[in-house]
Amino acid sequence: MADHLRGLWSMITSSRNTAIAGLCLGVLAGAHMWATGALREHYEIFNFGELLADMDYTKGLSIQDTVFDPGYWYITTQEAQWGAWALDKAGVQMTDNVFFGLENGIPSPLLNAPGWMSIGIILGAAIIALSRREFKWKVPNFETAMFALVGGALMGLGARIAIGCNIGAFFATVTNGDLTGWIFLAGMAGGSYVAVKIFNWWIMRRSAGDDLAI
Repeated sequence: MADHLRGLWSMITSSRNTAIAGLCLGVLAGAHMWATGALREHYEIFNFGELLADMDYTKGLSIQDTVFDPGYWYITTQEAQWGAWALDKAGVQMTDNVFFGLENGIPSPLLNAPGWMSIGIILGAAIIALSRREFKWKVPNFETAMFALVGGALMGLGARIAIGCNIGAFFATVTNGDLTGWIFLAGMAGGSYVAVKIFNWWIMRRSAGDDLAI
């Protein structure tokens, strides 16, 4: 444990900018959640879908006139809504289920508040990288691209099965006393362990000069 703590402290102190950014991010995230909760209590509006319904933007709302609106940033649900919205426009029925039809809806990406948070985070990171002249387009090789695509697909499937990411399916549920969060943690830890073992095996084979066809 002492070695782990020393390593953690070394990691924090080795990059002062990263440590300061992490601290500021935590403070701003807490302030964001507090402000959102206070505004909801003050105006007695607890879901963005209520505002959309009042403004006659009923397209894409659930049957309860609600949309996905946690009040702070989640990782996977708004992106799933983007995909569902595109499939819905292509003629695929996407609202005959509990996830979209009853709870989260499929609003237009232009009216998806958590989606704009995701876009804002990406743009903010890009602006900072540009200001520090650290931004660079990188084209991955075929092997890296395949790892990214397969890994991303598996993460997406897992997030939909679990009805959330590590925030929604673990942190939020565990803090509310929900046992399913611990079940999610067990699955996430097990899957990560297996994935690391497979990835390590692949890297070791490649390092040994074995030409493996993908």
